[in-house]
Amino acid sequence: MPVRNLVLLMMAALVLAACAPASQTVRLDPRPDVAQSEEGQGITVALAVTDAREEHVIGFRDGDRGGSARIEPYEDPALGIRRGVERALVRRGFEVVDADAAADRRLRVELEDLYYERSPGVVTRGIHLEGRMSARAEQDGRSYTGVARARSERRMVHSPGETENEQMINEVVTRMLERLLDEAPLREMLRADEH
Repeated sequence: MPVRNLVLLMMAALVLAACAPASQTVRLDPRPDVAQSEEGQGITVALAVTDAREEHVIGFRDGDRGGSARIEPYEDPALGIRRGVERALVRRGFEVVDADAAADRRLRVELEDLYYERSPGVVTRGIHLEGRMSARAEQDGRSYTGVARARSERRMVHSPGETENEQMINEVVTRMLERLLDEAPLREMLRADEH
């Protein structure tokens, strides 16, 4: 009888281990929806993007901060955010150059916070995503700094897979970028002088 109990215990442990969520890697690829225009008139913008978050991890699939089922970026999040900002600026008629290049304007975008939190539930799981980003535009000794936040709350019956989590995270990052890039003072700072 004790051997049988030991075998059953080991089988139960294996089943539970197989059901435990695994870590995931997500690629940040925000795609801000901006209209094509000639607003930039070919003005050069030196673009710098940084990830200023304190932790590399975006969140935990098992709901425990410090748990084993992490959600981590595939690459430095600044690279994906830069691609998104550059696409948006080019669509508006700006020419984007490296951060240290000579340029008409300077734009520094900083990812300040991005986290994913899962709350347990009997039938559904809560998924909470939240982020904060800032942008500082400079022109001829003048500057403007804007801040944007975005959040998402979902209830799900299943535990989201890597593709679904990546999509939810990118939706939040995209909304932050759209809010930043649509701020009137930031757009005015980047546009050509009208005098």
